[in-house]
Amino acid sequence: VLCEHSHGSTGICGPLYLDGGVWGKEWDNHMFVCNPVTSRINHDIIEFTGATPRAVEQPDFISTSDLWFRPVDVRMSPDGALYIADFYNRIIGHYEVPLDHPQRDRERGRIWRVVYTGKGAGDATMVNVAAADGPALLKLLGHDNLVVRTLATNRIAAEPELVAVKDLSYLLATAVDGQSFPARVHALWILERIGKLSDEQLFAAMDDADRALRVHALKVL
Repeated sequence: VLCEHSHGSTGICGPLYLDGGVWGKEWDNHMFVCNPVTSRINHDIIEFTGATPRAVEQPDFISTSDLWFRPVDVRMSPDGALYIADFYNRIIGHYEVPLDHPQRDRERGRIWRVVYTGKGAGDATMVNVAAADGPALLKLLGHDNLVVRTLATNRIAAEPELVAVKDLSYLLATAVDGQSFPARVHALWILERIGKLSDEQLFAAMDDADRALRVHALKVL
């Protein structure tokens, strides 16, 4: 992502990209960035010119008068909530004062949970990927939530005996139940990771009508 601004900080980190309508389509292509220096979570909208994404600065997503608020990472959970890791410390960087400085906090740290309450709120449910069987895992490859899709992808790649190669190949080649991207992209990566992606499948993906599949096929290549 091309980002021509620094959000007034030298320590932005832990970006999170929203997609798949997890918070409704109006929140797709939004990005949150942790800013432990200014005690904020910054906010950008990602706009595309062709294949080039550009970050357009927005009003902060979270700001506070608590100068100990040090958000260092933010992640989406399988139920669509945001979890914020808050270092919560008076000292921003380890280089500021000696390691034995008395004002270094060694006891506190906070985790914040942010829940979407807009249109469609409450529709999301926690998905137990660890308990899913093979057919359920295949279906989860097309889930709206990127975290769920990624967890399902990682589980199949780690336990390939759960899913037949022919089913992954079929999913890669066909829009099943209306699923094109992202299910086909995840099937592509699983086949690559387990060493079962053929040259013919890779070449076909590189020439597919689905732009996202072509992009990921080039990444695999």
